[in-house]
Amino acid sequence: LAPGGVMEQQDCRVATNHRFDEPEDRAHARRFHSLERQAHLRGLLSEKPDFDKAAEWWNKASEAGDTPSILLLARFYEGAFGSKDKADAKRSLELYRKAAGLGDENSFIPLGSRLLNGDEKFRDEKEGRDWLGKAIEKKQFAAYLALGDFEAVLQRRIRQPQQHVAGLDRLVRLHGDGLDHAVD
Repeated sequence: LAPGGVMEQQDCRVATNHRFDEPEDRAHARRFHSLERQAHLRGLLSEKPDFDKAAEWWNKASEAGDTPSILLLARFYEGAFGSKDKADAKRSLELYRKAAGLGDENSFIPLGSRLLNGDEKFRDEKEGRDWLGKAIEKKQFAAYLALGDFEAVLQRRIRQPQQHVAGLDRLVRLHGDGLDHAVD
């Protein structure tokens, strides 16, 4: 990096050829590769942003268990960062699950939210509520917002005549002992 904080193409290319074999260099390597991914994403190392190169770096880091990279890659496959043509809901959900499985608390809310409100093919209400519950246990209170969004969508579905019966049946199944306790 240049003194002003601007990444020079030559500096970055020379540094990418450096191998970070020493244990004390690994933290530096993670920071450097994070900067390099961002540089590719912003087009600082080429004429225009290189989403594939950024995704390649995130993949390498995610394979090594780097949860920030896993989460960025999950967002990439949601179509974030201008990569709408790369959107893959299944892959994104797999990555959120991977980060959550590694214990990354930052993945609990997006995972739970996608399981409740995401692509219909991949919805799983019980698992989504479970992940949001884990987020709440970790004092991530934005999980209440994700639950509220889900409940609001559920209420809109109930009010639509063509889905009225299916929505009521769902509420009965959710609450087990009938409609009296399910609807205020």
